[in-house]
Amino acid sequence: MTEITLQNIRIYAHHGFFKEEQEIGCEYEVTVTVRFDGTKAELEDDIDGTANYQEIYDVVKEEMDKRSKLIENVARRIIDAINDRFPQIKYTELSLSKINPPITGQVGKATVRLISER
Repeated sequence: MTEITLQNIRIYAHHGFFKEEQEIGCEYEVTVTVRFDGTKAELEDDIDGTANYQEIYDVVKEEMDKRSKLIENVARRIIDAINDRFPQIKYTELSLSKINPPITGQVGKATVRLISER
């Protein structure tokens, strides 16, 4: 089993329940881990045998550009889009953090974590 992780992808986006969040936006951090049979890439040095991490990044960016009220919804869309694009993936783990969320008190990030196995 091969595992690829893209760590700490930083993206500015406009998600949020409150109108101000949707207008102003804020910074988000995404980490994605995928697992799949990468034998072909390992043995044959063939990109067709892997989950191309540039394409994974592109999926994350594309879904982050679509506005949502809840980061849970964004996280689910990202996982579903990765799974649709890469049928060879058997496991996807995604962590999505809103940096400096607008809540009472001092909180560095609010994070949702989703796991998909198939």
